[in-house]
Amino acid sequence: MGHGRNRRSVSVRPVGLQHALRIEADARLIARDRSIIGEQRLAAAVVASDNRAGPIIEAFSTASDEVVGKLAEWSQANLTAR
Repeated sequence: MGHGRNRRSVSVRPVGLQHALRIEADARLIARDRSIIGEQRLAAAVVASDNRAGPIIEAFSTASDEVVGKLAEWSQANLTAR
């Protein structure tokens, strides 16, 4: 994770007759003095319950919520450790 680059990716791939959705995000905590407190890649994968738009969107929502939850936990842990 280099300075100045933000990496996010979302992929939907067939797994048998269903689709697996994976979300990845690179997170960086930066202090007021611009020093980096920590960096972490966060990811979540969810298999859609059906190969239709509705279930795929639901899987995306679930994976997004999981990544955001991981981000909150990781941020809190890093800030508490300081």
